[in-house]
Amino acid sequence: MPAELLARIRDATRELHACVERLPGMARLLEADLDRAAYRSVLEKMWGFYSPLEARLGLSTAAGYAYRPRVPLLARDLAFLGTSSADLAACRRLPGVDSESRVWGCLYVLEGAALGGRVILKHVTRSLKVSPVQGAAFFAGNGLPGSQWKRYCAALEAAAPAEPEAVAASAAETFEALFNWLQA
Repeated sequence: MPAELLARIRDATRELHACVERLPGMARLLEADLDRAAYRSVLEKMWGFYSPLEARLGLSTAAGYAYRPRVPLLARDLAFLGTSSADLAACRRLPGVDSESRVWGCLYVLEGAALGGRVILKHVTRSLKVSPVQGAAFFAGNGLPGSQWKRYCAALEAAAPAEPEAVAASAAETFEALFNWLQA
């Protein structure tokens, strides 16, 4: 079931995921001439999405899986780059996380983004001279994102959500909310 569920989620989100990656701000993260202003702008948008979403998720999430919040990492990066999170706008159109299946779908996007952040981390540390300690904590993630992704997959397998369609739909809804927020 888990491999089948992960494949179902990937299929349901493939197009939306690609749309997020192609947004000018996100694509800019991997360009050779990336500057700190463009980088800071993406982090500000990420804070605006993650902050209210993580508040909705709370500390305990789905079936014993403990999501490791990334807002403190974003706040640290933004402070290093000269932005106070108190001055930032927060996304108001968030995905629903009112059932365990919907939480699993949302976590698919958040944990997958942490895994993908490693590619961005390599580029920004080289081009902007930032580090996981100073300015790139968000993309470095909490510990090793690869192991965190495996932990998520194992927890999803153990939980075997009763509504796999709702998990996939929630992941798609999360990508759509992120896309809408980033392009606004």
